[in-house]
Amino acid sequence: MELKVKQDVLEKLIDLHEAYMKSVYPHGHTGTFDFSKDDQMRELSDRHESDPNRIEFFKIVESLDVDSRAEIIALMFLGREANPEPADFHAMLEQAKRIQGNDAEYLFSKAELSRFLKRGIRKVV
Repeated sequence: MELKVKQDVLEKLIDLHEAYMKSVYPHGHTGTFDFSKDDQMRELSDRHESDPNRIEFFKIVESLDVDSRAEIIALMFLGREANPEPADFHAMLEQAKRIQGNDAEYLFSKAELSRFLKRGIRKVV
């Protein structure tokens, strides 16, 4: 399947998110922070607004058109499912298009975004 969003853009977003997470937890996560709690990730993100990885991530996402941003969200949806099928991507894409709000913040707030995107990409390309 051909995606509108370019592979190098996806890889850059993954790298930026991973770099941000490593800057927050340079020795890995050893505390009580629960990465499954989106509200905790958003609070952490707000405390690190000036992080260059976060800033570049937001610039890239905000520079993309609505369809490309929806594809990234749909890839994340696909990647977080236990046993997704590539055919599920179209339904997830439609769901992603209905999300209202700041796409960059929504994506960045997902602590496991990088893992989800990698899994989602493997399913559709």
